[in-house]
Amino acid sequence: MKDHSDRRLNLDELVEYANSAKYHFSKQEQDGISYKRLPGGLNALFQFYDIPDKLGITYQSIFAQWLPNSEYDPGERPCLEFCMNDPSTDPDGKCKVDLYIR
Repeated sequence: MKDHSDRRLNLDELVEYANSAKYHFSKQEQDGISYKRLPGGLNALFQFYDIPDKLGITYQSIFAQWLPNSEYDPGERPCLEFCMNDPSTDPDGKCKVDLYIR
């Protein structure tokens, strides 16, 4: 396990990390539906349900607190976000997002 105790990520670094991620996948199309195959491996799933403005704070908590204190090291694969609802139709205006840290 790597020692992350001296490393603090700030929001700018997280945004840079997210923007620099390169997605490598195979894509096939059949009957108007696109299928993508992403490389497998271990993922940590964080289920977010709050107002969209707090999503960045969640990433900050994951990378600055949870990951350094876990037994895991960050991988080379990009993080994934799956939006599970439409905040504009949620009664509280919240978004439900599954965050996969790879």
